[in-house]
Amino acid sequence: MSDWLYVRFVEGKGWDSRLIENYTGCWVSHVELYFPATGETFGAQLHGGTKWRSENNPCYRNVEKYEIWRIPLTRKQTSEVSGLLNELEGRPYDWLAILAFAFSFALLPRHRWHQKGHDICSGILAIVLKRLGLAHIERPVENYAPVNIYDVVTNLFGVEKVS
Repeated sequence: MSDWLYVRFVEGKGWDSRLIENYTGCWVSHVELYFPATGETFGAQLHGGTKWRSENNPCYRNVEKYEIWRIPLTRKQTSEVSGLLNELEGRPYDWLAILAFAFSFALLPRHRWHQKGHDICSGILAIVLKRLGLAHIERPVENYAPVNIYDVVTNLFGVEKVS
């Protein structure tokens, strides 16, 4: 029997979500880890950076819809999750990367700004997928948009959509 890593993809109705959805041409504007046993999420958001949140947190009031996918984990991967999340918790949000992300689709297709040690939601997921050996992440993690993580996760071997 294997354990699972749950990834939640979110469509928001806030201005920031609409901006990301518009420029990527995909409904996904946010991605995070989800823990169904506790109803908690883990990921980077504009307000508060990378941390644990309750699924009832007010930051989710603008969620239009979401999908949850689960990825099978080996025992070794399962044992590494907690330490990895402890390492990532508390990292600040990468304002420069999100601005570059928005501009890259609109005006500056090859320009990337990034603050070292800061993350966006899809960057956190890229780190997790890479460090657990679940996916080949070849670009710098701040260059992954939520749509890129959606494409990676939904094409992994053994992945299942659960909602």
